[in-house]
Amino acid sequence: MMLRNYFAGSCAAIAATLSITAALAEDAVQAPPRKPGYWEVLMVTEAPPGMPAATVHFCIDEASDKQMMQAGASMTNQMCSKKVMTREGADYVTTSECSMGPMKSTSRSVLSGDFQAAYTVKVTGTVEGVPAMGGDGKKTGGPMKTAMTQNAKWLSDACPDGMKPGDMRMPNGMTINPTTMMNQQQEPPASGAAPPTKK
Repeated sequence: MMLRNYFAGSCAAIAATLSITAALAEDAVQAPPRKPGYWEVLMVTEAPPGMPAATVHFCIDEASDKQMMQAGASMTNQMCSKKVMTREGADYVTTSECSMGPMKSTSRSVLSGDFQAAYTVKVTGTVEGVPAMGGDGKKTGGPMKTAMTQNAKWLSDACPDGMKPGDMRMPNGMTINPTTMMNQQQEPPASGAAPPTKK
């Protein structure tokens, strides 16, 4: 059950991340850009239960934030068959239907905040096709409810040593560049390459 919850929780995390990138990059309904500098994001999964809270940090400037938003928006266009974004008062609301391998998710994301000192992303939804981990012979279990909250706050103008604009530091201390990773996933496989010669 814990592993199955992990898959569903991961879908909620992906939905939250794609929601903020899509909202900031959308042409029709566009949220304000995030303030350049060093940010902290606390991610709390309410459903499925048993998922630990996690904190990530990221460093952005105007250029890297825009690149991250464009890459995220391109990924949502590939993964999601439906994406509708509206304004509800001061909030930005996204409803989407997306596929990740055998899993399909329906989610509603609400973004709020000024994106200068802080912002919050709340995602609720349902995931279908999550691998079943029992011994009943089923390949997938029933639909699972998901709920996640991301609370982001701006920490400083300067980023720590070892981090450049566009970098994200994961809870385990590893530093990655999400934009580079998303762009690599979208690159078509090389074709026409000559096979290696045998010696």
